[in-house]
Amino acid sequence: MSSFPFYSQTVRERLLDILSHHEQSTQNNDHRHVAAGSTILGKRYQDDSSSDDEDGNNLNSIEEDDDSSASSSDGEEESPGEHVLEENEAQTITSVGKDHNANKTNRVKKPKGSKRSDKEQLFQKMHGKAPSISLSLPTASPHDDVTKNAPSKQQKALQIPTILLPPNYIRDNPNWDAASAAKTLLTTWDHLNSPSANIIIVLLQSGRFVAAVYTLKATTHSKVPQLTMIAHKTSTRYTIRKGQGGSQSNYDSAKHKAKSVGAQLRREGEKQLREDVVATWKLWRESNYIQHAMGVYVSCPKGMKREYLFGDGNDTAALVRKGDERLRSIPLDVGRPILEGATVALECLLSCGIVNVDSSRVSTVVDGGDDDNKGPAVEEKKSKESDTPEESEERDDDPPLTPLHEAVIEGDLSKLMELLTILEEVEENTNVDDVATAEENAESPSYDVNTQGGPDHQTPLHFASASNHQNAPSLLNALLINGHANPSVIDSRGRPPYFVASSDKARDAFRLARGTLGEKYCRWDDEAKVGPALTDEDVQAKKAKALEKKRKQRARQKEKKALEKAQAEEEAAKQRQEEEKKKQMEDAKRVRDGLKPKSSTASNVCDFCQKAAKGKRRSQMFQRLDYVYCSTDCVKKHQRELMAAAAAARMGC
Repeated sequence: MSSFPFYSQTVRERLLDILSHHEQSTQNNDHRHVAAGSTILGKRYQDDSSSDDEDGNNLNSIEEDDDSSASSSDGEEESPGEHVLEENEAQTITSVGKDHNANKTNRVKKPKGSKRSDKEQLFQKMHGKAPSISLSLPTASPHDDVTKNAPSKQQKALQIPTILLPPNYIRDNPNWDAASAAKTLLTTWDHLNSPSANIIIVLLQSGRFVAAVYTLKATTHSKVPQLTMIAHKTSTRYTIRKGQGGSQSNYDSAKHKAKSVGAQLRREGEKQLREDVVATWKLWRESNYIQHAMGVYVSCPKGMKREYLFGDGNDTAALVRKGDERLRSIPLDVGRPILEGATVALECLLSCGIVNVDSSRVSTVVDGGDDDNKGPAVEEKKSKESDTPEESEERDDDPPLTPLHEAVIEGDLSKLMELLTILEEVEENTNVDDVATAEENAESPSYDVNTQGGPDHQTPLHFASASNHQNAPSLLNALLINGHANPSVIDSRGRPPYFVASSDKARDAFRLARGTLGEKYCRWDDEAKVGPALTDEDVQAKKAKALEKKRKQRARQKEKKALEKAQAEEEAAKQRQEEEKKKQMEDAKRVRDGLKPKSSTASNVCDFCQKAAKGKRRSQMFQRLDYVYCSTDCVKKHQRELMAAAAAARMGC
């Protein structure tokens, strides 16, 4: 399948063909288009029929991803220090209009052992994985040379990523058709090809920050505008805790504030990363990059958006405001944030193509109407009658929750097991050719373990994975092992159940199920996104290791406390000895000076008569030598005693 960028003239011509054909077919009431909701996540229609799924590449009705990012959060370790690259001159990006698959045959083979470039590896990883919609093309399109040779049972369609549509377009327009989508996409095309328009890509994860601004410019080698990077910023800071993962700020807010050198370095790294991000937004705002951006595509953990993208309520330090329609999450696994990854991600998000769609996926419009008003109702070709208004209202609402969903929400494991047993019996009875059994099956449940429900079209496995109930791991185990639920089913935001797991125990339940069900059960890595398989022995070993680690930690803390106590006692004893020695020296000096040992510890006591001077401080008393006196009489008496003692010493008395 050949691919070409969205901003190319080819896309504009195809969209105009769709609109022109729609105007002609509306008069004849014979408009055809791909069925509403025919979106593709992570897969494209193939020219051949070879596929692991027999039902048309397992197409699901999903909405575009506008709230979540598919980037992995593996909590990898950063090296201490920093690595910052400032903005450089504009760079022209290789257009994605070339056929990536066709270039494979013309590519020079590299010697064995050589590694492919990072950009090529990222392109092969992300190409074709963006959620897309397919708009059926006229069978006699003047721009389509291959339509004549296409099989009769297939319909040519233009495939465009859903990120180029307005936010929640498919969710808000369940009866969307090719004409209305084409009109919206033409507006986006015109905006992107305007002279001042640009697109901002932001990758932020694990202390790594990458941001770039792209626009269309004509180069010296080609008059056709090419996607060009006009500004970028990269920064790497030490913010992730080694081994355990997670940022230092999250650890400080959840537990006590650590005082180690590593913790201080990570806090400083987070502070510097925020400064780098805010400085970039301020510079780009001064250059009008943010004001002229038609799209801001972000791959960032949800917890970091408020502080790094929204400025924590400060508009001067924010990239965009919360709720800005230009802000869209990148529905791709971009991996570690690097500049090449930002470029490849944008190429894949703007990559369009012509695909073959099975004719069974094509629907006919009944009661053709004006697109500017209410959209026409869509029905399958096999339907005999159009939907009633009541049925249309029900179809517009979110799918209802099944009893399986309700059992998971309540955390009722016994009820869930009963429902799974009923579904298993119904499935077994469907293979029996008995009339009585067939009559019983007519009253069987209208749902299965993979039925989606709720506003996000999630399966019971999604609900159990995101649940904070104490029975959540047991519920997951029952759905996967007993109910044989499919962990690859995605919700309306393109997330598999493992992606929404709320705890380590829930993730371990998926990994245990993977070890029990085997690798052939589903595509655990590519579609389900589940971590390596675990066994009961691995879990027990992990628990034993954690207990041993905790035991050693407690032993070290006990030894540390005992050592600190011994040191404190030693310091106290040493201090008492010094105080006693100092007191003895002071008493000896007083005896030599003809004074009695000090009997009171008060500061305003006369050193001669040992009486307290009431109403006076030590600084207000009479002073002579190193002593203080309450009156002049005490001063003179002590002076006469010292003179007498000195005279006696001279005479040898």
